[in-house]
Amino acid sequence: MMNIVWTNIIKRINVKYLYAKEAKIVVKYINKLDGKEIKNRTYIEGYEGKNYNINSAIINGYKYNNNSKDLNGKMPAGVTEIELYYDE
Repeated sequence: MMNIVWTNIIKRINVKYLYAKEAKIVVKYINKLDGKEIKNRTYIEGYEGKNYNINSAIINGYKYNNNSKDLNGKMPAGVTEIELYYDE
């Protein structure tokens, strides 16, 4: 008769989950003179802390002027609107 010894070693492993909140940037293209949108909005979706970079669009008949917020950086949680202003 043979004796078999089974050794089962259990090691405790702690796992920590980090969840980033959802983030969205809405880019609006605005005629600075009358405040109307001159191009369809652009949406950037991601998560809090993700890097983003926005380039001004080339729009016929308009010249880029300035913007309401930084065009690059890290996305904040929730929805952020950034307006790009254009002159005719």
